[in-house]
Order: sequence, then structure tokens, then C-alpha cells
Amino acid sequence: MTTAKALLGLLTSKGVRLWASEGQLRFKAPPGALQAEDKEAMRAHKAELLSLLSGRTAIGVSSVQRRLWFLSRLASGECAYLVAQAYELRGPLRPELLERAQQRIVARHEALRATFVELEGHLVQFIEDHHTLPLQRLRFPEPPTQEQVQEALRDVLARPFDLGREPPVRSCLLTLGPDHHVFALGFHHLVVDGWSLGLFNEELSALHGEELSGEPAALPELRLGYADFVEWERQVYLASRSLPYWRARLERLPSLELPCDFPRPAFTRYEGRQHRFLLPPEVDAALARVASEEGATPFAALLAVFAVALQRMSRQRDLVVGTPHANRGDHGFEPLIGCMVNTLVLRIEIPRGINFRELVRRVHRAGLEAAEHQDVAFEELVQLSGQTRDPSRSPLFQVFFGLQNVSRAPRLAGLSAEELPFDPKLCQFDLEFHLTPSPGGTRGVLLSSASLFSDEFTPHFAESFTTLATRLGVAPDAPVDAACLLGEARAREVLLDWNRTEHPYPRACCLHAWVRERLEQTPEEPAVTCAGRTLSGAEVLSRAHGIAHALAARGIGTGHFVAVLGQRSPELLCAVLGVLASGAAYLPLDPEMPAERLSFMLADSQARLVLSEDPTPSAVPEDVPVLLLRDLEPLRADAPPPVAVTSEDPAYLLYTSGSTGRPKGVVVRHRNVVSCLWAFARAPGLGAGDVFLAVTTWSFDISVLELFLPLVTGARLVLAETEDVRDGKRLARLLEAHSVTAMQGTPATWSLLMGSGWKGDKRLKALCGGEHPSREVVDFLATHCAELWNLYGPTETTIWSLRERLSPGAPILAGRPLENTQIYVLDEAGLPVGPGVPGELYIGGEGVAAGYWNRPELTAERFVQINPGGVLPAPVRCYRTGDLVRQRGDGRVEFLGRLDEQVKIRGYRIETGEIEHVLNQHPGVREAAVVARPGPDGSLELIACVCPEAEEALVAQELRDWLTGRLPTYMVPAHFAVLEELPRTPNGKVHRKALPPASFSRRAAEVVHEPPVGPMEEAVAALYAELLPGRRPGRNDDFFALGGHSLMAARLLHAASERLGVSVSMNELFLHPTVRGLSLVFKRARLQAAVRRGDMEALEAAVAELSEDEAQSMLSELIPT
Repeated sequence: MTTAKALLGLLTSKGVRLWASEGQLRFKAPPGALQAEDKEAMRAHKAELLSLLSGRTAIGVSSVQRRLWFLSRLASGECAYLVAQAYELRGPLRPELLERAQQRIVARHEALRATFVELEGHLVQFIEDHHTLPLQRLRFPEPPTQEQVQEALRDVLARPFDLGREPPVRSCLLTLGPDHHVFALGFHHLVVDGWSLGLFNEELSALHGEELSGEPAALPELRLGYADFVEWERQVYLASRSLPYWRARLERLPSLELPCDFPRPAFTRYEGRQHRFLLPPEVDAALARVASEEGATPFAALLAVFAVALQRMSRQRDLVVGTPHANRGDHGFEPLIGCMVNTLVLRIEIPRGINFRELVRRVHRAGLEAAEHQDVAFEELVQLSGQTRDPSRSPLFQVFFGLQNVSRAPRLAGLSAEELPFDPKLCQFDLEFHLTPSPGGTRGVLLSSASLFSDEFTPHFAESFTTLATRLGVAPDAPVDAACLLGEARAREVLLDWNRTEHPYPRACCLHAWVRERLEQTPEEPAVTCAGRTLSGAEVLSRAHGIAHALAARGIGTGHFVAVLGQRSPELLCAVLGVLASGAAYLPLDPEMPAERLSFMLADSQARLVLSEDPTPSAVPEDVPVLLLRDLEPLRADAPPPVAVTSEDPAYLLYTSGSTGRPKGVVVRHRNVVSCLWAFARAPGLGAGDVFLAVTTWSFDISVLELFLPLVTGARLVLAETEDVRDGKRLARLLEAHSVTAMQGTPATWSLLMGSGWKGDKRLKALCGGEHPSREVVDFLATHCAELWNLYGPTETTIWSLRERLSPGAPILAGRPLENTQIYVLDEAGLPVGPGVPGELYIGGEGVAAGYWNRPELTAERFVQINPGGVLPAPVRCYRTGDLVRQRGDGRVEFLGRLDEQVKIRGYRIETGEIEHVLNQHPGVREAAVVARPGPDGSLELIACVCPEAEEALVAQELRDWLTGRLPTYMVPAHFAVLEELPRTPNGKVHRKALPPASFSRRAAEVVHEPPVGPMEEAVAALYAELLPGRRPGRNDDFFALGGHSLMAARLLHAASERLGVSVSMNELFLHPTVRGLSLVFKRARLQAAVRRGDMEALEAAVAELSEDEAQSMLSELIPT
């Protein structure tokens, strides 16, 4: 049976306005809105309706109000949608006159007396007949600081509004000193918009003047009220013919992914950062001139600049921006205070090569078209877009751009009023950009989400916007891609100051000569140990020199490559030094590599000789001679043969995987290696008392540091055997047995150690590199070792190029360049991007290798001469890494991923490492990797490959539930594959191209329809079906995926409260939208309520609904042991 509250909600949703007058029920309804049964229900519930309407009028809500109310519910506990203004007043002020003036404004405008109440699933707006707006007065005992003024304003204005109890309007007056005040107003966005603020100030000026002088204020008559706007809007939407336009415009709508400093939380948070700046008048004039010449508005020119800035920040060329439209037109609403603003969705594409003039025209057209087709409710646009509901971000767009043309400052008789910049520390989107023209230039306020961006981001973005506006305005015919983000001073800082890494090192020295020089200083000291065998420095040199003479006798010398095939051993180390002392360069070959790959490398390198442990190496071509290491062991010599080798000659040739499947050989010179080792001898630093454990397969370039850094610093080198490296417990014993003080490993190697029960070692310097380490690895090593260094560098720039000492919980950065290394972060046009902006990493300096062996075209493509923006004194030779990075404000580098492996799912850019981090926190998961692979329809899907802890049984739905609430919904993988181990490359990295395994089947992994289980799931499924006719919800079905939206969500929770006796927040529905998930939420809510009340009968009933596992889990959470 319909209640009076439900009836009132239903009637107002049809546009009916109801009030009580002299004991009678009055109403005003649009033609045809009321049916006979409605009128009958009104008669039947007249008494209850009169009670509900006592002292107030009930009206419907506008589209924007419905959305703002819904968002306010999601942001419970936060004053997210505050609209505030503050003015500094100087002069003799009579506060009572100001208070009376603002009270008269409240009496004139319905919206300022509105409260908002949900009546059985329907949102109703009540206009109070009378409402008193007090002027809250605060006085400081001493002259306050600016921050104290801001804090006082936030305390008064930014408290959450109770929308159902009183109109969301506040005012305050701060007394700073004699004839010195701050007057401030705060409103919930539900009742005002930007236009309204200008109206309020105009009326305040007029009414304050009347109160002061007694002369009547000339205010326009208000023929319409906010209820008239609500009805006008409803009729506009009913008559709309714009759906086809928006359906096409919103197809495959992208999500803007700005470079966030922090992981995106599962729910939008509204804490914000504010930065104010000024666009100089000459820049304003240049942009206005371009706009005028193209038949556009200054708004279009400013928005075009903003779009270019977003494109550079995000590296996306298809952008979506929200912008306000006053939405008052010629319909008589101009003098009315109230929230009538319509948010237009502008899609802006910036193709390569477009110039600024064309972009301004394009933006202008997009704005005109959106305004012409604004007769569709925002919620309907969201439905049309087909975007998955994501409570972590605003739907349709994530950035907001507004140009405020209304003068806000009140003109109060006898007083000077100047706007006081107020920072409520709020932001409703990822980024908000508000501009206001003024005689001294355009004033800008940039807001950014504090949960996504650091303090550095906002001023850097504003600086980039100003620089782009300056450059685009004076060169509108040039491609927008040619406009540099950085001003001259910032470009010099980034390109020159941050790259002042020059440091003297023995540039003319060859690697083997440096090793010889150091070992001859302490010839009898142990130099290398392996499997119980130790060689002194003198023995190492004697054997190496003997091998060098044998090679020279065979005609081996400068310009030749000699392959060395074998595992880590003292004999192999001596062989490598012997090759170098002969003047040749060595080619490391791992016998565990596939024979086909070994054969290719030997043939491609034109190796003159192979030094091998294996007497019958199958991969070696018949025409390449082989010398056995055991046959060379007796050879000794006091000095190397006289050869003409310089530091510019190759030291080694190392093959890396190629994108075409064909390995490519990197030629690394002696000075390249010496430069890197010199830098590492300084930091992290190694000396005579250190013991370095080498664990990396020696065909991986980072093994070069392991083999030679101890030898050139006087440390002792310990070589781990292959079996040691594969077994974490054996590796831990080796560390302890040799009192190791330094070890380098990939994250996989460190994870192997950690998984074996190793507790760390406070004597150990841990060097980690090869791939981005997980949070777990970093925090463990940084906590349990003496030092942790994160290392980054491609083979083409010699072992490592960047390093960073990490501490627990600190950002995982690649760090700063090594000594004599320079780095440049550039955009697609080869221009510097500056702090916080993603770009491709180019590396220059002493580590840059000679190039690719026998691949001149590829060498020319990847080893390039650059002079970004013409700032450098001369072009520099760099390696183009293909890695996406960004620099922090102090120049340190953050690795973001490979440019050719950027994952985007349904328009969202995904950082798979974030998902892996959360999966690894699951108690049943030992290790996880997430990959994106094409689904049956060709679109990418996320697949999580997880390795369980011993004897753990992992269930896909359990893992899905674990991720839901900890990550945005679009980051929850579609499928899960359980593996015993993740596949690895020979270098120990996760072999992502081998994931998922061939045995993986989507059909076996996909969510199948399962009927609801148990009374609660059946009840929730029935609620879903009631709101979504034609659906047959199963326990794994998602409310929003089935077609639910925000209004339905409110009705669902209301129905659950009425029928099931459970009340939960809207956030819980977004976190747990499946029948199964929401049922668990309801069960937990019942249990919590019973425990809170101490109601044993209710507690027993709530526990009876739970499975054994659910009961154990929930009760352990609620009842302390």
C-alpha cells in the first residue's frame, strides 16, 4: 500500500508542486501529470500530506540537483560540493545591516530555503516558508595570519551540510581589526551556481545600500521560482531529439589518464589542492586575437590551450572535458538564484600536425554543438556512453574547465570590498581549471585532487599552461606539437642543471688494465671464491695473461670477438680477462640458452673462437674453433701480450631480445664499462673489506658489474653456483657462510630469498634491478638490510644508468643519473616535458654503447643526436630507450612502463603493477602477474596469473572480492589463472609473453550464472529483479552491469532498509554490486547492529544466516578476543 511519503515523492517526480494553506492541500500540476488514482491517493492521505507540508512546499528536483545529491551521499562526511566566496572589507561596517540584507535575499529566493529529503526512494525538495540565515561572527584577539583566517573560514563554511534538516547556506564575519573584516558565504552546490553568486552579490549591494540609506533598492521582480525551472527542464528533456547526436559523440569515450603521483583510491576523495596564477594581459590579447580571426570566442582559445596541456600531460589525443553552461537562456530565469547550470561534455581531438588556429575552430565547434544538444540529462548521457560505473572517478570526464565572466565582488556603500582568495581544500574532479578575466590579465585557479597528485603537480601544470598560452598565441600557424611546455628558465634547469653529473674518471683506461692495476696492489689477497676454491689476485692475473698469450698466438686481437661458453666459475672469469688482455672483446654465452639462439649469436657475431667448458658444444658451427677451458688452465704468464687496444675498443658484445624476435648484439666499449664501475665504486661504494656475491647469469649484462666491481675495488668476489641461485635456502646459507656485504639481484631473485625464510642481513647492501620491484620486496629489503639501491638501465647504456637508495614506504623511483650520465625526458616531438609529465627517456653520456653489431639501420634509429629545444650547447648522442618515465620536481626519475606495452582497458590506462601489489597482499597468494590479452571480441581483457601459497586453494571469486574495494572496478581482472610458478626468462624476469599459459581457458575461468544461495541472496536478487524488469539476477551478477544507475541505487537501498531491515551506505553498493557481495554486506550490517545493541536474540538470528566461514570471519572482526 502506498504511504503518504511515497505518494509525495511520486507526485513531485511528475512535476507536481504541493503546499498547505489554511488547512487545505494545494497543488499545481503540469497538464496530464495527475491521473485519477493519484488524486484519489491524495484525498486518502490528505492528513499525512498536510503534516509533511507544514510550513513548507514540496517540489521536484532538477537533473543537476539529483546528481549532486547522489554524489553528496557517496561523499558522506565530506563537504565536497561547497561553493564559497570571501571578501575582505575595509571601512566602518555595521554587521546588523549586512545580516538583514542577506536575510532579505534568502526570503526572495526559494533555492536558498531548500532542504532535501529522500522519501521512500524519491528525492523531494522542500522549500521552507521561512528560514533565518544568521551571520556567524568571529573575532581574533590578535591580528591573525593568513592561514589562521583560512582555517577559521574552513571551520565555518566547509563543515558537511545536513541537507534534510536545514537549507545548505552559511555566512560568517571575521573581525581582523578595527574597520577590517572578512565576510564569507558558503553554499551547497545544490542551491547555487556561478551565476547565482553574481546575483547574490548584486542584491547584497543593493539591499545593504537600502538598509544604510533607507532608499528602496531597485531589484527585478521574480516572476518565476525554482519549481518553474524544474518543470521547464523536465519538459525540455521530454521533447529532446538529441540522443542520436550524443550516442555517436560518446561512442568509445576515452578516460583521461593524467600522470598521478598516488594510486587512485577505490572511491573518489574530495580533498584538493589549490594554486592561483595570472595569465598576463599580452597573452590574453594574443589569444583573443587568434579567436577573433577564427570566428571563435576567447573561451575557445583558452580551452584549446588547456586541451594541448592535457594532451602533453596524458599523451592522449582524444580528450573529454566538462565545462559549465549557464542554462538560463531567454526563459525568465536570469534573475533567479538556484543551481541551473548544465555541464556540457566536450570531446576534443588533437590530431598530429594540427595548428592552433584549426584547434581553436575545432574547440569552438565542439562547444556550439554541445550547447545546441544540451537537452539531455547528464544521467542519460552516462547511460548512453556505456561506461562501466566506477566510483573512483567522475563519469564521462575527469577534468573540468570553466571561464567565469560574472563580476562577483559586492559593492557595499561606505566599504571597500576585495575578493579574498579562499582555499577550502576541496576538488570535485581529478583537475579543475577556473579562469576569470580581469583588467590585469586572466586570473586562474587550478584545483587538483590531493589523493592523486602531489604538491608539485598543480604549480607545474599552471606553469605549463601559461607557457603554452604564450607560445601558441604568438605562433598560431605552427603545429601545436611544436610548442614546448617549458619556459626558457625551466628548460635550462631540466636539461642542463639536472644533468651536471660530470666527474673525473680514468676515461683512457681499459677494463682489464684497471683490474690488473688493482689486483697487483694486493696480489696475495683472495680475489675470487667459488665452491670452496679460492684464487688470489696474482693467480687470477697469471691465468688470464696465459690465456691472452694463447689467443694472441692464434691471431686473436683487437677488433675480434671471442665467445666464452660456460657457467660462473673462477676459470670462466680468468678466460674473460684473458680475452680482454688479448685485445679482443668477449661474447658471453650461457649453455642453458636454446641451441638455436646460441648458433645465431655465434654466426651473427662472426666470433673467431669459442672458449668452452663443454668439450662437445652442439651449438657451435663446425668452422668455428673451440678451446676447452680445462686445457687452458695450466697456462700462466707474468704479463699480457703487447697489444694496441684503447678504451674506445669493444670490451664485450652482448645480445638482447629484439622486437622482431631476432636478437640484437650491443657493442660495449671499455670506457663505457669503466665509467659505470667508477660510479658504483663511489655509490653505493665497495672497498677492500667487502664481499660481493655474484648470482646473475653472465649472459645478462648486469653480471658485468658483479664480476668486475669487486676486482677493481679490492673487494672479494664470491661466485654462486647455478644450483645455489635456484634454491632460496642454499642462497641464504651462502650469504651467511661468506659474510657477504653486497649482492645484486633481480626482484625475482630477492623474492626467492624472501620466500625461503631469509630474515635479511643488516651488513648487506642490496642492489635491485632488471625490472620494477614490488612494494613488498622494497619494504623488506629496505627494512632488513643495511642499504637498498634500486637500479635502472638498458644494456645499450652499459649495465645501469640511474640509481636510487630506497627506504621503507618511500616511492619506488629509478632515481638520478650516474656520474657522467645525462638523461632527457622528451615528448613525441622531441621536446622536453618537465617535472611530473610523462615522456620517453633518452640517455646520454659516457655509458652510451657504440651501437648494434652489424645493424646500421637499427643503430641509427635508436642511437640518435638530439638537442631538445636548442637549449644544449651542442647536439648530444643518446640512446632512445622506449621507456615511459617522468621526473619529480627534484629531477629524480620514476619509471612508468614501456611505451609499446601501455595497457588500456575500456578507455582506462591500467598500471598492472598496482593490481599485482594488491593481489600479493592476499594471504593465499605467493606471487602474481597481471597481463592484458585480446578477448573473443578483440578488445583487451585483464588476466591475473596467481601462484598460491603452499596448500592454499584459490577461488577466482574470492580473489575478485579481495580486489573489489581495494582497487577501482575497471582494474579488477576479468579472468584468473592459478599456476604453480610464474614463467621466467633466463635473466630471472617474469616472462610476461608466456602468460597466460597455453592451458588457460576463458570459458573455464569466466563467471557463470549461478542462482542465489540462501534467503539473503534470494531477497537481494528479488530486489534487483524488481528494479530491473526482464533480468534474472544470479549471485555473481553486478547491479550496474545489469543496467542499474544512481537513482535506482537509491531506491534499492531504501527497499532493502524497508524490507530487510538493513541500512548501508551507497559506497557499499558500489564496492559490492553483485548479489553475493551485497548480501554479505547486509549480513554483516545485521550482525553489527545486533552486537551494538547487545541483542542476543537478534545476534543468534544474524549468525544463523551465515555460513561457517562467514560466521568465523565476521565474528572475529566484531568481537574482540
